[in-house]
Amino acid sequence: MFKFVESDILIASYPRSGNTWMRFLLANLIYPDCVWNANWIQMFCPDTHQVCKEMVRKIKAPRILKTHIPKAQKGRCIYLIRNPYEICSSYYGRYIRRNSRTQTDFNSFVRKFVKGKVGGYSRWDSHVESWSDKPGLEGYYIRYEDILQASSFNKVLIEIAETLFDKKVTIRDVQVAMVKARLQQQRVRTKHKPALTREHKDLIYGEFATTMEKFNYRR
Repeated sequence: MFKFVESDILIASYPRSGNTWMRFLLANLIYPDCVWNANWIQMFCPDTHQVCKEMVRKIKAPRILKTHIPKAQKGRCIYLIRNPYEICSSYYGRYIRRNSRTQTDFNSFVRKFVKGKVGGYSRWDSHVESWSDKPGLEGYYIRYEDILQASSFNKVLIEIAETLFDKKVTIRDVQVAMVKARLQQQRVRTKHKPALTREHKDLIYGEFATTMEKFNYRR
C-alpha cells in the first residue's frame, strides 16, 4: 500500500465521485497560468493508484495526492462524496470502457457494487464512513452535487485555497477555474452511463440507506 505522511494533502473519494474534476478545479485555481490536461494534472496531484511510487516519494512536502484508498489516513484531506446511484451508473460506464470483453451485464454489476466487489475499494458506505468518522483528520467533506451549486460552493473553495494551499483567491478566480475545469473534465468524462431502474435503486438504497440519509441522499 502507498505510504502517506501527515504533511500530505489528500484529495480522496470513492471512485467516480468527482476526484478528477476537483483536481482540475484546484490546479486551475492555484496555478491559473498553466494549461492542464489528463497528463499534466499528474504533476499537480499524482494519482497514487497509477503513478510510480518512487516518483511520488521525490515530491517535496506538502504533497498533493489523489487516492481512493478505503481507509482514512492521517493529515489533511478533501473528501468527495457522491450519490451512490450516480456512482454506480458512471462506474459501470468506465468498467465497460476498460474491459471491452467483459461479460458482466449491468444487473450483475449493480449487485457486485453494493457488496463492495468492484475495483477492490470496499462498499461505498464503508468507504465514506471510514473517512468522515476518522478522529484527528483535518478535512473538508464535500458532496459532488454541491460543487454544481457554484454560488454556495465558491466560499468553500476560497477557504480551501487559503487554508490548505496558502493562496488567497477571489470569487472571480473561482469562477474562471470552474469554467476551465468543466471543459477539461468533459474530455475525460465517461460517455456510457446506463439508467438505473427502480429495482436497482431499491437494491442500492437497501444496502446504503443509513449513510445515504446521513448525507441527504433520498430514495
